[in-house]
Amino acid sequence: MFNNFNNKEHDPSSGRAILRDIIPKARKQKGPPPQAPAKIPVFKKPPSLYWSAGAVLVFTLAVFLLDNFSYALVTITPRQEFVEINSGLRASSGGLSDLPLEVITFEEIISKTGAAATLKKIEERSRGRVVIFNAFSSAPQKLVAGTRLETPGGRIYRLTSEVTVPGAKVEDGKIVPQGTEVEVAADRAGEEYNLGLSDFTIPGFKGTPKFEKFYGRSQTELTGGFVGTAPVVSDADVKNLTAAAQNEFASALESKIKTDLPEGVFMPEGAWELKTAVESVAPPVGARGEQVTVKVKGTLKALAVRERDFFGFLGRSYLSVRSPEEISIVNFSELSVRAAGKDFEARTLNLSVKGRAHFVWEFDEENLKNDLIAAGDRQTAFTNYGAIERAQIEFKPFFWRIFPKDPSRIRVEKILKTP
Repeated sequence: MFNNFNNKEHDPSSGRAILRDIIPKARKQKGPPPQAPAKIPVFKKPPSLYWSAGAVLVFTLAVFLLDNFSYALVTITPRQEFVEINSGLRASSGGLSDLPLEVITFEEIISKTGAAATLKKIEERSRGRVVIFNAFSSAPQKLVAGTRLETPGGRIYRLTSEVTVPGAKVEDGKIVPQGTEVEVAADRAGEEYNLGLSDFTIPGFKGTPKFEKFYGRSQTELTGGFVGTAPVVSDADVKNLTAAAQNEFASALESKIKTDLPEGVFMPEGAWELKTAVESVAPPVGARGEQVTVKVKGTLKALAVRERDFFGFLGRSYLSVRSPEEISIVNFSELSVRAAGKDFEARTLNLSVKGRAHFVWEFDEENLKNDLIAAGDRQTAFTNYGAIERAQIEFKPFFWRIFPKDPSRIRVEKILKTP
């Protein structure tokens, strides 16, 4: 051991042993290198599983969309005929006739205002309403037409008609005056007699006990007094405004009756009658006024026929259509259907019908849809409908061959022939 120490190298300057000689170097161990910690394996889905799930989802969605948005298109060519019509027929609201008739009435009031065109020199008196009171006795008092009433300012007005003023009442020992209302007019024409509310005395009772006990009080202001040249309402003004109202009625009520008629009912051309009557004129004829307003009442009576009755009669007449077959004329608006004679009192109408009619047999679309859903052989379902001449079923989209169970997903289209 000491020999080993003595054999070691020493520091030449100090004679001390060098440290590396005292602590020997660590020897490198031989063997395999250390291994890293083992990793936990992670499971990965095969790519094919994602594709399968996506395909199932897409397929399910496609089936859902097709099943809910696909539809069947049923194209129908109904029985049809083109016939030249030149016929007359009679309709009435009762009794034997070709067609039943309906009478429809419309009423409306129109006001028309226009300028009074006639100038005239006029003299007018103020007018108004006054209440005459009796505080004299319980006996009634008669006053004749023309009895004077006087204002505190000395203006004279006269009763326009005879009046009887009732007697006073006695309540709790006190006299309670009683009165009656009457129209009065100024003694003279002119604006100076226009008057606001005022009290009146009766000059005819002056010098008697009645003078203080009979008196008048205004119920309205007294107006209308005038002397000079001014426009006045004339018969011509009223006639012109009435004529304008009649013209307006003729267009407005005819348009109204066509739009307000019940569904499936029509009014033949000329099958109506308009009557007008003047309801009021203000101011009245002969009165002063720059403008006049006329209210006119219009009454429009129309004779109407149901389309089904009309189509059925022509179908039976020209095509021997039998009940319960239903038929329509699809170009009905192109025919001339006019009133050849009418009687509103008897409620009868003679019609003239001309034109080339396009008759089409009708069928119940909803019943047809339900029959197609229930039928095993859908082509044979059409044989129960005599109104159908030809039919074809198409699926939309074309590759979806499942017939719908919901009638709303069955669309029916009609094919109309051309002449």
